[in-house]
Amino acid sequence: MKFDNFKEEEQNIMTKKIHELTTKGMSETARRIDATKTYEEIIKFYEKITEKERTGEQTRCAVAALILLEKMDDARLLLDKWRDVGKEDEQWNIQYGWTYYLEKRYEEAIPYLNKVEDIHCTESNILGYLKECNEKIGNKEEVKRPEFKLQVQRKPDKVF
Repeated sequence: MKFDNFKEEEQNIMTKKIHELTTKGMSETARRIDATKTYEEIIKFYEKITEKERTGEQTRCAVAALILLEKMDDARLLLDKWRDVGKEDEQWNIQYGWTYYLEKRYEEAIPYLNKVEDIHCTESNILGYLKECNEKIGNKEEVKRPEFKLQVQRKPDKVF
């Protein structure tokens, strides 16, 4: 799943366009502007790229758009295609955990958020979500972990 058939210059053009749309969508969301059309545009652009030409970075942007469009099953299907590569990737695990978290499927979110903690243990946002998942499923011993006491108390609107 990489750009084996394209010149580097063409790869950069495709990735740049997806990044521009992602930045635009995040800016619109932050300003409380409906970004639905922008996120849908990201997905349409991503779908034009053949599967073997897609990169992990492009896929992460498309998954973020799907999550923000509340299409969690579609986001997980896309993430599943990168499972072999993504298992050790921080962003892949964040996105997978986030899909379950947003659906209040806390027990299913925990393994992915735990993996993020293993990869990048100082990420206070992730620790906050992990703590909340454990609270929701009644895992009191896990909630008492010292790392959770050190976390930033304010939860962000989005993990991306």
